[in-house]
Amino acid sequence: MIIFSVIFIVPLLIAIGAFLFSKEICWKEMLCIVGVQFVIALISALLCYYSNVSDVEVWNGTIVSKKQEWVSCTHSYQCNCRTECSGTGKNRTCSTVCDTCYEHLNDWDWVAYTSNNERINIDRIDRRGSHEPPRWTAIKIGEPSSIEHGYTNYIKGSPDTLFRNKGLKEKYKEYIPKYPRVHDYYKINRVLKIGNINIDNSFNDEISILNSKVGPLKQANIIVIFAEGLPREYFYAIQEDWLGGKKNDIVIVIGVKNNKPEWSEVMAWSKNELFQVSLEEDIESLESISSYNLLNIIKENIMNHFERKPMKDFEYLKSSITPSGLQWTISLIIGFLISIGMSIFFHVNEVFPEYRSYNKIRFRKTKRSFKSRINF
Repeated sequence: MIIFSVIFIVPLLIAIGAFLFSKEICWKEMLCIVGVQFVIALISALLCYYSNVSDVEVWNGTIVSKKQEWVSCTHSYQCNCRTECSGTGKNRTCSTVCDTCYEHLNDWDWVAYTSNNERINIDRIDRRGSHEPPRWTAIKIGEPSSIEHGYTNYIKGSPDTLFRNKGLKEKYKEYIPKYPRVHDYYKINRVLKIGNINIDNSFNDEISILNSKVGPLKQANIIVIFAEGLPREYFYAIQEDWLGGKKNDIVIVIGVKNNKPEWSEVMAWSKNELFQVSLEEDIESLESISSYNLLNIIKENIMNHFERKPMKDFEYLKSSITPSGLQWTISLIIGFLISIGMSIFFHVNEVFPEYRSYNKIRFRKTKRSFKSRINF
């Protein structure tokens, strides 16, 4: 409501000012300006709000099936064109009418399905989809899948409420990795390394397999970050940059020295506070960062302690969601220009001429009244 009011107030004042100081703009034209600005302000406010709270999270599962599916042909063209006429004499009209034909009897889609009932469409390698795509052939039943899903993130819309800027994000900006996104249809790199970390590259596959098992059960998405030679405060720089992670994330940050965990911090929205503490202590007790021991510790703590906190618990942040400086500027400039433009248009053009004469009389009376007050 506050966003709408701020965006609407400036164009509203311009419309009222144009009505009061121009004898060429009548009240009906002023209402047109106000009405258009109301709609524009409402749309701008909604766009600002939803762009600030829209986010994506990763759902983990497995590939359960893949199919070549028969689908209707999408390659249409006009055919059997003919001239059809109606009426007689001067009222006779003719037009060209065509049927819709299709290049093929049908097309083929190459798809895979996940344990979360997600559909993955593999790009065709020919127009109709007659030939089997090599990427579809490479899909293996039972392999892990990661698919992005949209959700409303109130934390993203109001980051300063929970994450005050302490300067750590700027201090460690060259070491903060980008949040991992899905690539190659359903793959994701969820093990991130900062520095020379001595751990097998297959650890990413092992974490993905673990995600495929605990993800559906606990609504979790595990990400592991290894940081060599960086202090514990580095974790808070990531936390600030990633805004605490997505609502189903379990982000495990491990400070490494001589291939041994020096410190550990966990970023997760869990209702059970014991989860973070227990997992951090278990990781720090390891003699080395071997993938086998680390996987077992992560799995055990998630299954025993992790309880995802629902995003509805953060609805109280709605009232503190505000547009960015750029969004404010663009919205206000658009409203200002349209309001000025409509005022000029109505000043030059008589859209409601029946109200113009009344408006000019009103303007003259107001002007005489103003002058009489001055003379008095």
